[in-house]
Amino acid sequence: MAVVKFITDFGDQAVVLPMAAAIAVALLLLGWWRGAIGWTVAVTGTLAVVLSLKIIFYACGSDMPDFGIRSPSGHTASATVVYAALLALLGQNGIPGATRHLLVIAGAAILLALVFGFSRVDLGVHTIPDVLMGGAVGILGALVFTLLAGRRPDGFRRGVLALVVVVVALLFHGRELNAEEAIQHMAIVYWWPFISSCHHP
Repeated sequence: MAVVKFITDFGDQAVVLPMAAAIAVALLLLGWWRGAIGWTVAVTGTLAVVLSLKIIFYACGSDMPDFGIRSPSGHTASATVVYAALLALLGQNGIPGATRHLLVIAGAAILLALVFGFSRVDLGVHTIPDVLMGGAVGILGALVFTLLAGRRPDGFRRGVLALVVVVVALLFHGRELNAEEAIQHMAIVYWWPFISSCHHP
């Protein structure tokens, strides 16, 4: 259980958000503008999609087909996109859009989704359909980043980026943002009246 909790904490928003921001800034300072833009679009897009899905399922879940989805896993989605895209940043420089490169990143993203998804199910906080949906969103986000970022510039200092990641992980790992309750409250109080298919007492 301690190992599972240690793993899942890397996907908490308290770690993912500062890490994503730090990597975006680092990419800008290191001169990889296209990488920074691709990173920002992919990560924020992934977070926006999974947040929207959470709101929809919280607000309208009782009116939707029962697929066993309570709340798509934000931990799984965000951890998958951030760490798979990070592997793309630090790994071998691939040709943008090349099938082999995309397959490697997709494989890494799938593995990460399985690891983080298992941790969420094992801890009893999500169902298998929850983590499958979150994982799918995260995998898609990682592939979007790979397509948008293109080739790493010659002379790009990967060691600096790796150092940034290690420092952020050391500073924030073990902290918890507890965003789920806030999202659920927001969905019920502010959003469900605007979704016509929802019928709440």
